[in-house]
This record gives sequence, C-alpha cells and structure tokens, in this order.
Amino acid sequence: MANDVAASGVYHKLGYRGCPIVQLSLGDKNDCRGYLVGEPHQGLKYMFQIMKRFYTDALP
Repeated sequence: MANDVAASGVYHKLGYRGCPIVQLSLGDKNDCRGYLVGEPHQGLKYMFQIMKRFYTDALP
C-alpha cells in the first residue's frame, strides 16, 4: 500500500552516536493514511509501557 511519505533530506553530518538522520515529508500530496493502534488518548501510556519492557528485558 502506498502512502504519502518521502525522504526530503539526508543530513550529511552523522547524528547522535553515528546514526544518520533523514528528514521525512508527510502529506505533500494529501494522501496520508494512519491507523489507530490501541485505545484513543492512550498513546503516551503505551509508549512508556514499551520503553519499560525494553529496559527490563535488557537488564542482566
């Protein structure tokens, strides 16, 4: 499925810890699609749950 996302710029200077940085353009052709994952208004809560899971799985 196509979506209206394009790489509009690549920064030649490497970013944090040597990771390249790419600028994305969203919706230049007014054809973006998004999907709700989980319950409305719970995104930040879900993000922190995922971060906590990754952190605890990484502990020895």
